[in-house]
Amino acid sequence: MGTLRELAVPVPPLKLQNEFSGIVSRMQKIISKQKRFEELSDKKFNSLIQRAFRGELTNLDESIEPVIPLPRPFHAQRTYSGKVVPLKRAKKEREESAPAEAKRHAGHDMYNKAALAAYIVHKCHDPAEPMGRVKLAKLFYLVQRKVDLTLTETFTRRAAGPLDDAIFKFLNIAVKRSWLRLLPQEGKKKPVAPDNSCETAVQQAVKYLGERRQAVDEVLSSLKAMQWYDLECWATVDAVAEELAASGKSLTVRNILQALAASPEWRQKLEKPAFSELGITSALLGLRKLEFIKN
Repeated sequence: MGTLRELAVPVPPLKLQNEFSGIVSRMQKIISKQKRFEELSDKKFNSLIQRAFRGELTNLDESIEPVIPLPRPFHAQRTYSGKVVPLKRAKKEREESAPAEAKRHAGHDMYNKAALAAYIVHKCHDPAEPMGRVKLAKLFYLVQRKVDLTLTETFTRRAAGPLDDAIFKFLNIAVKRSWLRLLPQEGKKKPVAPDNSCETAVQQAVKYLGERRQAVDEVLSSLKAMQWYDLECWATVDAVAEELAASGKSLTVRNILQALAASPEWRQKLEKPAFSELGITSALLGLRKLEFIKN
């Protein structure tokens, strides 16, 4: 007690104490309101997803239909010079002068994404244990990484990422075209299976993949028996490995863990068993074996 009596305890004026108390009270109300808004936002987003999968968002297809060339080859259109030239020549002039990014067609990409997703489900489908959408999303990432596809220009860091944010759009396309069908939810798993017209999607995917099809089939054969959480680890480690290489850092388990811990979006992954040191080591070995990672 003698020591405590000698201890100088700073006591702020009552006015400052009341002011601080008021600030804390206001902040608590703001945080509470923000949580309610987040819950409402999640509910609305989930509702939108369900509508998309039921095919109720019909305006999506307007921007994804493949472009069909005009049937009349001598149809003319004006160029910037004001002269009237044949369509084929005008198209050639535009393609030669346009930058590479402008030549990509978002509708074609979305259509081919839907076909590739259906192709993956077709190749990996097991009637006894249908594939969930999370597993499909991871295979969709790994397939593109394996054969250097450029359908998805950017995979986003999400909680279960890396993820193509357009996945709900192109799955909706696949469902509306009867390439895929959505099965009843099983706990947290949302299964997806081939539908009646899946063969049409397979043909489109084969056409798009060309010589890369064999490599895609090989990687799907190697990965289709894996669980979604292991595939999530593989996809995440692959993405982090690419970032470490770009920054000149060595690819070690320690550096991968540090990169995940430094990422607000992916930090929570460290709480999952698949992202233990053993899990990441296993993912690295598998990625190197299948030549996702070359070093």
